[in-house]
Amino acid sequence: MANSISFILVRSLIIITLFFSIAFSATAQDPFYQVNRPAKKKQSYKFRKNRKMAQICPGMNLSDYPYQALGVKIGDPFAVTYKIYVVEHLAVVMDFGTAAKGLYQNYHRDRFDQYPEYDTVTYSNQQINRDLVLQTRVLYQGNGPKAVPGLDWYVGAGWQWRFIDLRYEYTFEPIPNSPEVGFDSKSLNATGPEATVGVEYAYDQMPVTAFFELNYFWGLNVDPQLTRLMGGAGLRFRF
Repeated sequence: MANSISFILVRSLIIITLFFSIAFSATAQDPFYQVNRPAKKKQSYKFRKNRKMAQICPGMNLSDYPYQALGVKIGDPFAVTYKIYVVEHLAVVMDFGTAAKGLYQNYHRDRFDQYPEYDTVTYSNQQINRDLVLQTRVLYQGNGPKAVPGLDWYVGAGWQWRFIDLRYEYTFEPIPNSPEVGFDSKSLNATGPEATVGVEYAYDQMPVTAFFELNYFWGLNVDPQLTRLMGGAGLRFRF
C-alpha cells in the first residue's frame, strides 16, 4: 500500500513538473509575456579635452563643439545672455538688456550743459526712460587652476551699442521773477568697442555654468565720451 502511494506521488510530481516546464517555455516564447527592456545607452559625460579630469554632466558631451548656453546676467547691464562655444578655446557672447540707470545719472547731468539750447535755462532734474544695451564679444577661454576643476578664465573684445531716451526738467524765466518749469526729451545712441575679462565655472551633474565678468566700454560717437567700467554675474544653461 505504501509503495503504491509513493509511486502515485512520484508520478504526480513528474507530471506537475513537466506541465510547468512546458507552460514556462511557451510563455517565454510568447511576445505578450516578454518584457522589452531597452538597451542601456552608454552614459554621456562632460569631458573637456583640455582638462585631465573628467566631470560628470549627464546628457551632453562638451568635447563635441559647437554647443550653446542661454541665461541671465545681473549687473550693468541686466541682460539675457547667449553664448556659443565654437571650438575648445573660442567662444562668442551676445547680451541684450537694460543698463543700471542709476550709474549714469551724473553723465547725463553733465551732458545737459553741453546742449546749446539749454544755455538760458537752469537744470532741475532728469528721468532716464530707456537705456538699452547690446553687447557682442569674441572670447578666448583658458583653463583655470588644477585645484579647481571646472573653472575657466577668459578675455575678449567686442562692440557695444546703447539706445538711450531721457527727459530733462528745467526752469526758465520768460518774464523776470516769474520762473516756469519746462521739459525736453533727448535720444542718445552710443556705440564703441569694449574689452572683457572674466571667469566661468561649470557645475558637475548639471548643465549650468556660473560666471563673473568685467567690461570696459568706450563710446566713441558721443561728447562727452561715454566711458564706463561695467560688469555682472550670472548663470547660463548649456544645451
